[in-house]
Amino acid sequence: MENIILRSVEDIINNHVKLIHIAIRQRAKFEGWLKFELAKQLEEFGVSELSVEYTYNTGKSADISFLHNNQRYFLELKTSNTNWRLAGVESKTRPITKNIGSIINDGFKLRECSGVGILVFILFPIPTGDKRWNQYLERISNLLEISFEEVYNFKIIDFEYNNIKCQLLASAIRTNL
Repeated sequence: MENIILRSVEDIINNHVKLIHIAIRQRAKFEGWLKFELAKQLEEFGVSELSVEYTYNTGKSADISFLHNNQRYFLELKTSNTNWRLAGVESKTRPITKNIGSIINDGFKLRECSGVGILVFILFPIPTGDKRWNQYLERISNLLEISFEEVYNFKIIDFEYNNIKCQLLASAIRTNL
């Protein structure tokens, strides 16, 4: 399921270049919009009982929850902006460390759900060819005790529109066994 979600996120990004361009240009998070686009894609894939902001475990909620093959899935989404300098993108001092901490917190939260927890996140913008994202995946991996495998549960997506050329890292990774 992680790979299906990852491919869906990649398709959403590639099919909405103008919208993503606005988010990248301003380093604006787009989690709310992505949640509904992903929910639509999952329904088209054939999941059932899909719910946005699904409440479980005495008041906790998942951004998206659904049933597939008699298994309940819980998704948490994050769109985390970096503070790395990039031509054509507003310079803002946004602490990427706090964004990564928020991703990790969601991962721990998903471990408490009764079904399959999948953490879905995007790091953006990344200067083309820049590998600083490795240290953040390593931190997430170490703290949540999960393993990232390129193409299977994370992917670097090339982005180019108008005067902005960069990359985004998209991930969909299971947080519990």
